Amino acid sequence: MLSSRDLYKISNRLSAIRNNPHVPFGGINIILCGDFAQLPPVKAIPLYDHNILLSPSAGSTAHDQEVALGKTLWHQFITVVILQQNMRQTSMLQEDFKYRTALENM
Repeated sequence: MLSSRDLYKISNRLSAIRNNPHVPFGGINIILCGDFAQLPPVKAIPLYDHNILLSPSAGSTAHDQEVALGKTLWHQFITVVILQQNMRQTSMLQEDFKYRTALENM
C-alpha cells in the first residue's frame, strides 16, 4: 500500500524531473491500482486515514505537511474503475474452477 507521504514524494519528484513544479506529477498521467483490504503501509499513514489534516499548513513539521499534500493529491483522482470479473482464471477445467472459486471467496 502507498502512504500519503509516498504519493507526495512521487508527485514532487516527477514534477522536478519534468521541470513542471506547479502541476501534480509533472503533468504525467497516473494510474493507481490496489486493494484497500490489504495491509496498510509499513510505519506510514495510509491514504484512507481520516485523521490527516488536509491543509498543508496544518502540520507543524515538514513530514506532516508532506502527508497532508499527499492526501490532497489523492483526492484529485476523480475517475475510478472497479473491476468486477476475474479474467485470468476463465478456463472451465475442474481444477481451474476450484482455484477460481477459492480466489473469489478470499
